[in-house]
Amino acid sequence: MHVAHQLLEVVNVEESSPGLTDLIHDVEAVQTLRGAALLHDVGHPPFSHLIEEALRKRPDLLDWEGDEQVYYRHEDYSQKLINTDEQIREALNGFDVKTVANLAVGKAEGAYEVFNPLVDGDVDADRIDYVLRDCYHCGLRLRFHLDDLRDKIFLIEEGGARDQPGFRQRLCFSVEATPVLATILHARYRLIRNIHLHLKNRVATQMLIELFQKRLEAVSKDERKNMVNRLHSWATDSECKELLEQDSPSAVRKVETPARAVITGNKLLREVVTMNFDSLSPYQRMCLYLILSRVSYIPRLQSKIRDRLKTDLIVDIRESAPPKFCLLAPGPTNLYDRSQVLQGILVDSFRDLSVHVYGPDTKHPNPQEIRKALEEFIPEVAREVRTASYDERNIIDLEFVLSVMQAVENNAKESF
Repeated sequence: MHVAHQLLEVVNVEESSPGLTDLIHDVEAVQTLRGAALLHDVGHPPFSHLIEEALRKRPDLLDWEGDEQVYYRHEDYSQKLINTDEQIREALNGFDVKTVANLAVGKAEGAYEVFNPLVDGDVDADRIDYVLRDCYHCGLRLRFHLDDLRDKIFLIEEGGARDQPGFRQRLCFSVEATPVLATILHARYRLIRNIHLHLKNRVATQMLIELFQKRLEAVSKDERKNMVNRLHSWATDSECKELLEQDSPSAVRKVETPARAVITGNKLLREVVTMNFDSLSPYQRMCLYLILSRVSYIPRLQSKIRDRLKTDLIVDIRESAPPKFCLLAPGPTNLYDRSQVLQGILVDSFRDLSVHVYGPDTKHPNPQEIRKALEEFIPEVAREVRTASYDERNIIDLEFVLSVMQAVENNAKESF
């Protein structure tokens, strides 16, 4: 909330479109933005993004209908809670609750549409806030202050009159803001690389994800639905920890012991195989990006590996989620085209794609057998994703692209 308000205060009023600058001086509009920013993560479950990742991989545990379950985000719960929770609605008395709910997830319409990038963009209040806090608590140095963006942000209208089809409102940055934006995005990238994707953190996360999924599988549909809703509303980290520590049904015991060790800080699985970006062929990278577009297929890949090797291994596909390519300057200019630093962050984010397999210290299959199984099943699962995601509007069929890339790769191997 505080960061969103600060971002609004550093907007260059003189260079912004007159109709939009009125919003900055409108008390109700400013308070609506502050309320939306405050409630942006109200639907966020405990344990950071662990539970969100667990449910995205197993959307069937949400008991939702149709495509909704495929594209689950905790922001969906934020929007739902703001619209339905009586206490929140009471606190927002006097404000348009629906507008606050939509703006909280970057989907506001009408006059408030221009505020969307402040709560959902490459450099939004949420990202700036957690980068500042996480870097401070993790000991990563960051030389940045929000005042560095003063007079470098603009609110503009383009495309003629408001009732014209091409009309739009945008939040833009001046070219002079590029070094400041590069500092923020580079800090975020370092935070993801060094902390969020640290090996021990990822191993512990994947172990707890599996335990959490087993917990949900072991209860009835109604109990599971109540548990998921509770985790997205008022449950705390302590309550989630109690849920994972309570007595286990027989279906959970298989993964309980190693996962309990994570909670008590004792024993982790170890990494037995790694396939990083440079060791992956272009064809394999394409397949992995397809699987990451539907992370619910990662458990299928893991299940195939387990069935083949008769060992309870965990498969983890990792990436440093790249920015959204939407740092715009006034006019048709994207700041990513103007800065080699920003381009480098994008390239390195994509190059962080990798596959990791975790297993116990006890005897497990030879790493070469695991690697061979990955090489076989990654394309197979990618084709399943392609089939499930098929859209006749695609100009180029993904099946054709995969087939061509596989043919090129096979030809290259034969040549050598």
